[in-house]
Amino acid sequence: MLQTRDNYFQRTRILIEKLRSDNNKPVVLMGHSMGNLAIHYFLNWIRAQPHGTEWLDHYVHSHSFTAAAAAAAPALVLLLNCGCGRSTRGWPSARRISGHRRRSASW
Repeated sequence: MLQTRDNYFQRTRILIEKLRSDNNKPVVLMGHSMGNLAIHYFLNWIRAQPHGTEWLDHYVHSHSFTAAAAAAAPALVLLLNCGCGRSTRGWPSARRISGHRRRSASW
């Protein structure tokens, strides 16, 4: 949807190309919280383009994910699905959450 509605990935690609050209160095992509997902989707979108891997090698040095939102996703899913979001007294304990079997993400 980011690309379809807002042309976000194409605009990000153009910005990265301009930064690389202006500084003569590949860029470092930094994301915070949900921005990490946007970077993840962008990188996958680029890889799916013709010569996408070569583009990444030329324009992107690395990426840094800070406070990734996905790290707390299992706890959030449990909180939302247990019907106990009205007060903190009803929240599952950390022991119950950590003891819950986690499944790998589909991406």
